[in-house]
Order: sequence, then C-alpha cells, then structure tokens
Amino acid sequence: MGKLVVLELEGSLSEDGFRVRLQMGEDGKRPNIQLSGDLPSEPNLAQLVESHWIDKYRPLGLPNTRGIKPKGIKYDGVLSRIKECKESGDRLCDRLNQWLSSPDFRAIDLQIREALNPTDPDPIRLILRTTCNELQKLPWHNWQLLSKYPNAEVSFSDLDFRRSDPLSTTPPGKVRILAILGHQDRIDTTEDQQILNSLPNAQVTFLTEPKRAQINDQLWEQPWDILFFAGHSETEGDTGKIYINPDEYLTIDDIWYGLRKSVAQGLKLAIFNSCDGLGLAQRLDDAQIPQMIVMRDYVPDRVAQKFLTSFLLNFSQGYSFEVAVREAREKLQGLEDQIPCATWLPVIWQHPDYISPTWDDLVGQSKWSFVSWKSSKIQIGIILATCLGLTSYFAFRPQIATYLNRVGVDYIRKDQYHRAITYLQSAIIVNPQQSSAINNLGSIYERWGENDLALTMYRRAKLLGDAWGCKGEALIYMKDKKFIRASELQRVCLQQIIASDTQSPLGEYLIRKDLGISLLHKKSFSAMKQQDYLEAEDHLRIAIDIKPQEGVANCVLAQVLEAKGKSNKALEQWDFCVEFAQDEYPDEAEWIKMGKMRLEESGEN
Repeated sequence: MGKLVVLELEGSLSEDGFRVRLQMGEDGKRPNIQLSGDLPSEPNLAQLVESHWIDKYRPLGLPNTRGIKPKGIKYDGVLSRIKECKESGDRLCDRLNQWLSSPDFRAIDLQIREALNPTDPDPIRLILRTTCNELQKLPWHNWQLLSKYPNAEVSFSDLDFRRSDPLSTTPPGKVRILAILGHQDRIDTTEDQQILNSLPNAQVTFLTEPKRAQINDQLWEQPWDILFFAGHSETEGDTGKIYINPDEYLTIDDIWYGLRKSVAQGLKLAIFNSCDGLGLAQRLDDAQIPQMIVMRDYVPDRVAQKFLTSFLLNFSQGYSFEVAVREAREKLQGLEDQIPCATWLPVIWQHPDYISPTWDDLVGQSKWSFVSWKSSKIQIGIILATCLGLTSYFAFRPQIATYLNRVGVDYIRKDQYHRAITYLQSAIIVNPQQSSAINNLGSIYERWGENDLALTMYRRAKLLGDAWGCKGEALIYMKDKKFIRASELQRVCLQQIIASDTQSPLGEYLIRKDLGISLLHKKSFSAMKQQDYLEAEDHLRIAIDIKPQEGVANCVLAQVLEAKGKSNKALEQWDFCVEFAQDEYPDEAEWIKMGKMRLEESGEN
C-alpha cells in the first residue's frame, strides 16, 4: 500500500501567507500523522511565477502549441529568449525552496522526511489542496525534499470537496476510452491517435473535430474509463475552454450534465493533452472526476506527444499512476534545450478520496490478455490448469511462473530471444510479482538496444524491491555516461540488496563494483572528487573481499588509486587485474591492456 501526504494551504501568496495542515498515512486509510504550521506571504515569489509564464515562457513563440496563438510575439533572438527563460526558471525554483525553508514550516518538512522512506518501492501521493492560483503554477516537483523520493509525485486538489460515492462498475475486459481530437489548426494529433490505438486491452472511440451534440451523446450513451482530449485549449480568467472544431469551443459547463453522468457510470481519468489546462482542472474537479492530467501552460506537439507516449507505456506496463506520470514528465528534460520548463507542464489534479487505479484495475479482468500468445502449448497448458482446478492453480502460481522464467532463461542462453520473450511474458502474467522474469525481459530489450523498454522493465522490478532491477537501471545510466544519476541509484540498490532476505554476494559484488566505476568517472568539483575516490576505494575493496578472483574490481581500483596519486599502490591491483580479469567485454580488454602496460613500465613484467 502506498503513502498519502496531504498539505492543505489556506491563504494567499501575496498578502496573508498560508495556514498549513499536514495529514499523512497509508493510502486509503485514516491519517496517523497530523501537524499544523505556517508559510509566510511571499509577494516576490508570486510576482516571479506570474512573470515567468507570461513574460518569459509564452514569448518563446514555441511552434505547434496546442493553444490559441499568442499575439505580438517577436520571433527573433530565439536562443537569447530560451536562455532568459531558463534563468527565470532557475530563479523561481531557488526562491520556491527558500520559501519552503521558512522556520514556521520546518516542523512539517522534517515530519515528512522522517515518516517517508526513500527506498520504499510503494508510490507516494503528495496532494496540495489549495485555491491559490499562484501555488498551482509553481514548479513543486523541484522542491528539494522530493528529490529524495523517486516514487513521489505532486498533484493538486481544491480545499473544498465532497466525499465521493463508490464508482459504478461495468463488465470487465477493456479500458474504454473516449478520445476527442479537437480543432487541428497548426497541430498534429495523429500521433496521439496512434498511441491510443497501440494500448493493450483498450477500446478507443475517436471523435475528430466533433460537434457539441456528438460529445454530449457519447458521454450519456455508454460508460467510459478514460476521457481524452487533444487539440487547442486555453484558460480565460478561471474558465477553461476546449476548441472542438474550427467553429466551436466548449466550456466544462457546456457538457456538465454529461460529465456527471459519465462519472456516475465509472469515469476514472481525464487527460487533456492541450494548452493552459488549470482552468479546465478546477471546473472538472467540481464534476468529481477522480483524476486528471492537464498542462500548466502552452504545450508544443513534441512535448504533448512524448509525454503521452511515455505515460501510457509506463502505466499500461504496470507502473503506479503517480510513478508513470513522474517518469514521463522527467523524460521531457531531453527537450529542455529547445523548450525550457517542459518538465513543468504536466500536472495531476485529483480527488483526495480516490485511490489511484492501476491499468489492470481499469481493465477489470485477469491479466492474461496483456500478452499476445505465441506459444499454443503454453496457452493450452494454462487453460487446462485453470479448468482442471482453479484452487490448485492459484496455489501453485509462483511455482508455475518460476518454471516459465527458467525456460525463458534457457532460450536466452541459446540466443533464441523471441521464444524467451514468450515464456518470460507468460511468467509475468501468471505471477506479476515474478521480478526475475521482469529483469530477464529487460535484459533482452537492453541487448537489442531498446533502452527505453529495458528501463521500463528494470524500474518495474525495482518497484517490487528487486535489487537486480535497480542494478539494471543504473547500468543503463552508466552506458549513457550519466554517472551522477547512476551512483545515486546504485547506493539505493546496495541498500536493497543488503536488506534483502535472500542476500546475494554476487549481487553485492556487482553493485559495489559498478558504483566504484560510476564514482571514478563522475564529474565533480575537485574537493568533492577526492571524496568520490575515497568512497569508490571503500566499495571496491569490499567487492574484492567478496570475489577475490573476479579481477574487474581490481582493474577499477587500480585506476582509482592512480587518480589519487598512488601509482605504486596501484601496481598490485594491476597485477591482479591482468591475472584474473576476463577479456570478454570492451572495457575489460582495455583495462587488461592498460594493466600490462603499467606493469611493463614499472619493470615488474
């Protein structure tokens, strides 16, 4: 069960400040921690956030945005304006963290840190309940506290809400999606359509540039799980508008009764992949739609499509809703050289009473259909097992999954990867907690160079508390030369494997060895670099104690000692490196060659 952290902030940023109330506990249960505090008024922060979006972000004139095109924008000096926007964003984040370090708020900050565990694989929902528009525009995901909790994501809710009635249920089998593709001027929603069509166990109904009556009829006539909109939208004052065709726009009030009917019939999620959606979210909240994803401001096609692809892939692969949103949002950082603050745009808005569903919950059935069955023998075997005795089948699911995983590994060793995938996917279907099968599937994707898919699998295993999944994710960061991110994650992996009931000496060796490599290559300031070398040496010596004849850790330790200026002490490690390391991988071959050269130069060989 995940954790729920609710911060109620009542007041104003510019004038009176905020009375803050913290509630924390297990998601779906009564809070077991309650605490009050204050945040002072901060007029400069209110001015900064307004200026950032209006004066720095919107004048970028980003192409193909899903909003009404701003007037009076000059299109010269693009690089200069991008730089100014980035600098404005940095100032805003610094001021936000200074404000959140206020003395009267410190007790709440410390209570959150004490109650949450950064290595806990369960998702953390942090809901900010406020009516202050400036707070909703702030980049809360850059709060320094949240950097320690990779499974936490911020969402918003109103201060006032009604207790929700249980959602009605409908026959299981498909995730029913009503997808409205609105006015197409200057944007391309074909990729949105392709993404939705590729989802497993989804039944999508598309309305392209529809009339108001068509939307209303669909909301009334059948139940939906997800309402999706792609197109132009904007907020005027507190009113959100969606442009559904070249001649019409809708406010939420225009389809209010249809939305309420749809919620009563089971609508669980609304996604508005369009511009400036905070006004939409505030009004949709009144309709008690349990969860929404909107965009804070103008959103270019590239951002909207990349976010949607990553989110739906993660969500449909088994990630929790919050983690799927966070990772998809953070992935937008790769666009921020051209689209500053892209990671700031996606926002969750949700009903405080509602527990986030998984994709499986939306499907509402057994997870069998998540795999395209390629092996009739497996399919027939499982059908027989189910028909002959459900009780026995469910009792032996872990053993069946272990067997399927073992067969998959055998095919990996034979380089028959497509067959391996069939068995590994089957193992995951039978037992979704079979983290070793998830890891093995990730390793195949990694061999094929499909690092995004590999990361999805490794992260899913990591969320199950599997240190091997954690290690796999960190290794991909190492291959991408992201050594800072790799080292931070490897420390978490190490804690996981040491705390594991089935502690693996080989696993600890590999993680400590990899951490030593990351620290060796990590870019740091000179004073910090010496600390990195000390930490690397400690991990590598422990790794060598665990596996004295593996050799690779000796190769890395030799390089660390040389970097510390201890060339003579490094010679002994080079000797072990040359003797024990295997010439199997490019790095090892290079290290062995380097070791022989060092030993020849010293006269020891």
